[in-house]
Amino acid sequence: MVEQILKIPNRNEICLAHIAVETQQRGKGYGEKLMHFLMKEAVKDFASYFVLDVSDENPRAQRLYERMEFKVHKHMLSKHKSNYGHVPNFYRMKLK
Repeated sequence: MVEQILKIPNRNEICLAHIAVETQQRGKGYGEKLMHFLMKEAVKDFASYFVLDVSDENPRAQRLYERMEFKVHKHMLSKHKSNYGHVPNFYRMKLK
């Protein structure tokens, strides 16, 4: 069901996914350094841009990505909920 809203990247995209910093280490700049490292190491020759998805429930990460000049491309709504949890709404963000 999650695959209905979380789309795989297109051929011209490099998708940055499942990036996290340990709770005690947040706010120290590690997330930004990690993002820059991943983007530098990515083979961008075949891609037009980077994409990522960020949860509505993670405004701190969204602010980081906006500082890095990612732009919101689309707001995705999720109806996937169960007794075990839910898939939050999220933003698809892009950086050319």
